[in-house]
Amino acid sequence: MVKDMMAFFKRKPYAVDCFENFVVKYEDKEGIEDTFNLLKGKREIIKEIEPKMMSKRREVYEMIEGDFNEFMKTLQ
Repeated sequence: MVKDMMAFFKRKPYAVDCFENFVVKYEDKEGIEDTFNLLKGKREIIKEIEPKMMSKRREVYEMIEGDFNEFMKTLQ
């Protein structure tokens, strides 16, 4: 079941946005329990944009470019 869900998320990555949390608890070959958290450390950028200003993708990118660049610096 987990493999099917992971394959689904790989095909449609936007689907993972429907989940606030995605943790899989499992037991390895030695019987030791562990967890896998798909969304651990997930970050997002929130930027409000008026719908009437969204005529072209390039214009939308230009509206968020500064915030996006600052966000990318935090990942380095």
